[in-house]
Amino acid sequence: MPVVRVSFYEGRSREQKREIAEAITDALVRVAGSQREACNVLFDCFAREDWVIGGAPEYARSSAKEGESGDAEQMARQLARVLRPEVGSVTIRPHRVEGESVEDVIRAFAAKVMPRVERLTRASGVR
Repeated sequence: MPVVRVSFYEGRSREQKREIAEAITDALVRVAGSQREACNVLFDCFAREDWVIGGAPEYARSSAKEGESGDAEQMARQLARVLRPEVGSVTIRPHRVEGESVEDVIRAFAAKVMPRVERLTRASGVR
């Protein structure tokens, strides 16, 4: 009895969910040899403000683009905490909202968050 959970922001239509469930079920039958009637697909649909990654609400991730200094400051503090000489790399996952490009998010991050990170790391003596 395979069970697949699909988590995403709320707003998908009943038809979209049906198509997604059908595609997942087809894949389980074709690839795993599951019986179609035994396949379960569950949808977890969350409000944007209920999705939290790394302690910061998901909706705050694009807030640097909107110029909300509180959220940009929070992101900068989180990043500055991990930037130490022994850290060789840091992965930053840009999250965009509908209507904005990933490039816009990265540019906003570079303009709004990174100067704050620079200030915080200098103030703490890390470099």
